[in-house]
Amino acid sequence: TRTDQRATQFTIAVSCDFSRVSGRDFFSGILRYARARSDWNVRIVQTPEDLIPFCTAPEHNTGIITSEIGNRILGPALERSSVPTVIAGSYPPDIVRRERKLSLVRLDDREIGRRGAAFLFGLGKFASYAFIPTAESFNRAMSDLRYKGFKDELARHGIHSVSYADECSQDLDHWIDALRKPTALRISHDQRAADVFGNHCERVR
Repeated sequence: TRTDQRATQFTIAVSCDFSRVSGRDFFSGILRYARARSDWNVRIVQTPEDLIPFCTAPEHNTGIITSEIGNRILGPALERSSVPTVIAGSYPPDIVRRERKLSLVRLDDREIGRRGAAFLFGLGKFASYAFIPTAESFNRAMSDLRYKGFKDELARHGIHSVSYADECSQDLDHWIDALRKPTALRISHDQRAADVFGNHCERVR
């Protein structure tokens, strides 16, 4: 007699930011892996919040992969969940309380900051070198590490850098205006950069 050898189908819910190249590359990597697995049914969700129903799904045939949290509700839901979860990128500190079926893929944020400084240094001499940190509290650790890498790399060349984090009581527009020009400006991450250039573009040109 023949037995049914079909593997259990796993529903893998995926959340990433398709508006950014990094998000699209992240998803492409997932698809490359999924093509080698006939038992994966990849479900794309529109926003990180749409992952919440999957947090209470049956853990034996459900998984979650996300490159972003960005939500005060999703973080606690993932922390309580027993569904196998992979988070690549920033995550709220409390998520580490979860001890089972959680994989955290960390970026080397200090190296990212260092490479940003090395790139700007290679462009030539600037009158000032400045860093604008993240505006979100859950991204603060990432931002701090990127600034440390940025600052240390410039210091290696005898260059002093400043961060808006040290003077954030001052209005950002005035802070940018006060920087000596031309300025080499490093911003913590893409979304923060889009906000700065969208709302302060005349000052950073």
